[in-house]
Amino acid sequence: MKDIGLVGLPFSGRSTLFTALTRTGSLGGQANHSVVPVPDPRLTVLSEMERSRKTVPAQVGFVDVPGGTSSPQGLARLRETDALAIVLRCFGPEARPAADLAEVVDFTDVESVNEAARRHRVDGVLTVAADRAVPVVAAVAEALGLPGIGMDTAYRMTHKLAMRLALAEATLPQPAFAAVRSAGDLPAADNPRLHARRGTGHRRPADTAGLHVGIGSL
Repeated sequence: MKDIGLVGLPFSGRSTLFTALTRTGSLGGQANHSVVPVPDPRLTVLSEMERSRKTVPAQVGFVDVPGGTSSPQGLARLRETDALAIVLRCFGPEARPAADLAEVVDFTDVESVNEAARRHRVDGVLTVAADRAVPVVAAVAEALGLPGIGMDTAYRMTHKLAMRLALAEATLPQPAFAAVRSAGDLPAADNPRLHARRGTGHRRPADTAGLHVGIGSL
């Protein structure tokens, strides 16, 4: 007997399908597993021809995990199945089944992202809550002729030193800053503003999503 794991986005109808296939309820908070016979009209014919005393249909198991692949426990249970069935939402006025299909691509590989975008004939490209992907999105938009902010703007938006230098060139007010590329660049000797405003400062990577690396004294 083989087990089939049902996977899909929230509200795709995954648990509803599990209930329809197995005629059992889906319990929240735990993996649901049910075994059902496989309908096959040929089986009755063969059973009558052979005058079988007992007819046993093939069986298949279905697994539905609450939360799907969003938890380590759910992933572990789904890995134990023999196959996965992707459930796509095909109901409702805004149903777009093709948009629910996911493809894993390394977003740092711009050409791979371009190939995936061309393959799926996308109408737009964006990033959600990930500054590091902004330059990639801009590059893909330019390559495919889609609306975007442009690679130069994306670089200045996400690289802190480039952003600071652009603001300084435009004479816009901003906090004092200094680029630190090595221990020899550590503060204040060459920056009167930093030297005059000695105190607590933030050290951040220039090209990483605004994370604080540490806090030190300037």
